[in-house]
Amino acid sequence: MRVCLPTSKGGRAGGRYGHKKHRTALSLRLDKLDCGIFMSQSFFVSIVRSVTPPGALAPSNSPQSRQDTGSPLNEVRAPLSAYRHSADNRRDQTRRNGKERKTMAKLIIRRESPEDYAAVEVLTRAAFYNVYQPGCDEHLIVHKMRSSPDCIPALCHVALWEGRLAGHILYSRAWIESASGTRQEAALFGPISVLPALQRRGVGSAMIRHTLPLARRMGFGGVVITGNPAYYHRFGFDDAAKFGIVMEDGTSMPELMALELIPGGLSGPSGRVHFSPLYTVDARELAAFDKKFAKEG
Repeated sequence: MRVCLPTSKGGRAGGRYGHKKHRTALSLRLDKLDCGIFMSQSFFVSIVRSVTPPGALAPSNSPQSRQDTGSPLNEVRAPLSAYRHSADNRRDQTRRNGKERKTMAKLIIRRESPEDYAAVEVLTRAAFYNVYQPGCDEHLIVHKMRSSPDCIPALCHVALWEGRLAGHILYSRAWIESASGTRQEAALFGPISVLPALQRRGVGSAMIRHTLPLARRMGFGGVVITGNPAYYHRFGFDDAAKFGIVMEDGTSMPELMALELIPGGLSGPSGRVHFSPLYTVDARELAAFDKKFAKEG
């Protein structure tokens, strides 16, 4: 077996590693392994079947040249320092980190005001349009939620970048209802909207981290959301089922997550979570509301 570690400066990881000067080759003896690709952070090791007989690459005076020891990994003919990260991946990560730092340096997060309403709806539509479905309904949800008692205006915030609207986070109330009918209030955020040109630069994360302490100071014991676990776990969210919280229909799923803002904040009645009915959108109402955006566009 031969292990090829791409170390080229041009192209993607594993790009031009076939050229002699762009690769580091290690001779490995591996048992019960034919072919595969191993991912490890920003570089990969490509294991390919070698046409060279076992031990042929070993020095003539080595044990491998005389006999096969039968161990899963007999010998590595390069130090661990040979494992190098792809130069392109390092540059890409540095570039992303640099963009995020520059964005954060110019970012201002403040409470949403009525003067922001129209621009926030345009931003929300631009952020979600044709992303998860044809069109979107998030801008209508934001529009209707503001006039509902379910909304938590003190937690609804906008992000400004160089003086222009860059992001928005909406908060509303959720209720956890036990089998006996006892209810516990929790906070819920979403949708979170970020200007497409500034997405993946930490704007959404900054709004979440800014508003969660505010929710705690307002007396909310916890937050319940639905979303991508891989993203929201970084903020401390965990599977809601661990708190005894399930969907309104009684089902449980990894996308339903919860976070205690204070110790024991979600240790009250466990049961089914109820979100605002405004998250259910009527198609005809959406079509009528969306017409004004089409005219403006």
